[in-house]
Amino acid sequence: MDADLRAKIRDLMASGILPRDLPPMKRTGPGEGIPGAQMLIGEQPEQLCTICEERGPQVAYIYAGELFIVRLHTDCDELWQQEREVKPS
Repeated sequence: MDADLRAKIRDLMASGILPRDLPPMKRTGPGEGIPGAQMLIGEQPEQLCTICEERGPQVAYIYAGELFIVRLHTDCDELWQQEREVKPS
C-alpha cells in the first residue's frame, strides 16, 4: 500500500496538485494584508485526504491567502515528507 501511495504522491507533485514544498510560514498581524500560511492539526471528518482520498485527514497545510489547502492523514503526511526529500529526476 505504501508503494502505491508513494507513486500517487510523486504523480500529484509532478502535476502540481501536491506542492513539492511546504508553505512558507510567517507571522502576520491584523491589517497586514493576506494572512500567512498555516498548519492546522485536528481531525476534519468531512474532508478528504489529498493523497488517499479517504475521509478524516488530521493535518491541513493552508497556503497564503487560503487559496490552496492540502489536507492529509498523518501517515500520508509522513510519506509526502519523505517523498519531498527525493530529488526529481
